[in-house]
Amino acid sequence: MKIAATGQFLLVLMACSVIQIVCQSLHGNETDRLSLLDFKNAIILDPQQALVSWNDSTQVCSWEGVFCRVKAPNHVVALNLTNRDLVGTISPSLGNLTFLKHLILTGNAFTGQIPASLAHLHRLQTLSLAANTLQGRIPNLANYSDLMVLDLFRNNLAGKFPADLPHRLEKLRLSFNNITGTIPASLANITTLKYFACVNTSIEGNIPDEFSKLSALEILYLDINKLTGSFPEAVLNISALTGLSFAINDLHGEVPPDLGPIPDSLSNLKYLGQLDLSFNHLNGEVPTKGIFKNATAVQIDGNQGLCECSDGGQVSTASDVYSFGVVLLEIFIRRRPTDDMFMDGLSIAKYTAINFPDKILEIVDPKLHQELIPCSTEKEELDPCQETPIAVEEKGLHVTLYGKHWICCTKPTPGERISMQEVAAKLHRIKDAYLREY
Repeated sequence: MKIAATGQFLLVLMACSVIQIVCQSLHGNETDRLSLLDFKNAIILDPQQALVSWNDSTQVCSWEGVFCRVKAPNHVVALNLTNRDLVGTISPSLGNLTFLKHLILTGNAFTGQIPASLAHLHRLQTLSLAANTLQGRIPNLANYSDLMVLDLFRNNLAGKFPADLPHRLEKLRLSFNNITGTIPASLANITTLKYFACVNTSIEGNIPDEFSKLSALEILYLDINKLTGSFPEAVLNISALTGLSFAINDLHGEVPPDLGPIPDSLSNLKYLGQLDLSFNHLNGEVPTKGIFKNATAVQIDGNQGLCECSDGGQVSTASDVYSFGVVLLEIFIRRRPTDDMFMDGLSIAKYTAINFPDKILEIVDPKLHQELIPCSTEKEELDPCQETPIAVEEKGLHVTLYGKHWICCTKPTPGERISMQEVAAKLHRIKDAYLREY
């Protein structure tokens, strides 16, 4: 009798527990559902019908862009509506999604301000509102203790550079906003930071010396600002850097030699693959070692005080020829030297040379095929620097290429490159030949 009574009690206890869990799940889900419906109601245009599934006939966790916890209670943990062309404002009700970890609304047309209620999202790890038209100031971010990604790229946000940023940030992108003031030294306390971009804002001053503590930093892009002073030597101690750009600022002085001859004992900046210092007021001789060996990885245009010297110490214009050759290649194969495919020693020049002449039509911009001229079907063996046209049997077409215009412009050493006068003469001959055909 006792055993039977005990069994009945346990069954009742289990049933109550199940009911309690279900009730908690429904309650949590209901709060999330109502908050998301408020968000939907703030949308005035949904051209892709992205929110058509957001209705009472379907469960919240099956709505497009909504992701929930697997275990009960099934709270919403992520909202991702990237590139849905939504028009409207961001509802403050999103601040009720207290279990939300990822809020990604990139590539829409949201207007208005970033709701202050989002500060309630203490579990948030990703906040990406990039490529919208949001206005106002960046809200206080001190409560986002778990935030790792803050991406507010390309909005209309204004105000001072945000202070009290979360200390677990790994990516901070504020580019193309009207951010003013200076970069605070306290930013260097975020030692987890790997990516920092603040391009085309209105920040001024210089890079704080404390930035040398950012040992994990891989990307530092601060183009098109009002930075002043000498080259920020603090970055020389950030050995993890792979991309560094201060283009179009008001920096002056000499380029530090440590950017060129990188000491083997220190291995500083050994991963640096892109460097843009163009359009500042730098002067002196351009280093010839380190990253400066790879001309496609370095941009230094617009610094009238800089001089590039050949091995004999004489001023050389060979870099102009190289740059022009790279531009021709960009047009010809419709790729940029900074494309992800160009890494581990493969440059745009080497890539083109490898495919010349047999596979040239496989890499050429397809739109240029319309400009190809019918020719004979005999295939010729070519040297990359010869001027004979390439005949392509399979298509009955040829591409009128002169290797000296692109491959020979981009030879590794300055002495191997042809002069700009030769380049101009060859281009004129190509133009004349083209006009005669038509």
